[in-house]
Amino acid sequence: MGELTRVSYLLPLRLFCGWVFLNAALSKLAGNWLTQPALAGVITGWLRDGKPYSFYAPFLRSVVLPHATLFSYMVTFGELLVGAALLAGLFTRVASAAGILLVLNFFLGHGDGLGANNTAPILVMCITLMLTSAGRSLGLDAALRGKLPHWLS
Repeated sequence: MGELTRVSYLLPLRLFCGWVFLNAALSKLAGNWLTQPALAGVITGWLRDGKPYSFYAPFLRSVVLPHATLFSYMVTFGELLVGAALLAGLFTRVASAAGILLVLNFFLGHGDGLGANNTAPILVMCITLMLTSAGRSLGLDAALRGKLPHWLS
């Protein structure tokens, strides 16, 4: 079965998403997210302002806030790994799925609706990258093609 979309057309999308995730992670590292309770402050502000979706707020209160340090590490290094993998075109589908998970949690926690917001476009881009083989254009997935399962690269 042939490729339905020229994966080279998706290269700018993959590089942009990789840059967004990597830039977010580097900003968190520079902002001392790993040594200060920055995530706890952000989530407390969201909860105080009533931003999270009603079904998601209990998860933030009972799971994330008590373990804010662990989640700070998970978010920061998750963004770092997703950004690096997308930029390198390595395990693009898995990296995109992890990016979807990160963005979806931010989407639900921040309470972004279906209107214009900064989160939805990144979510749609990650879904597009996950459903295609965007890492096969100037990426390491091209070198691994045939050596790994199709869903991985």
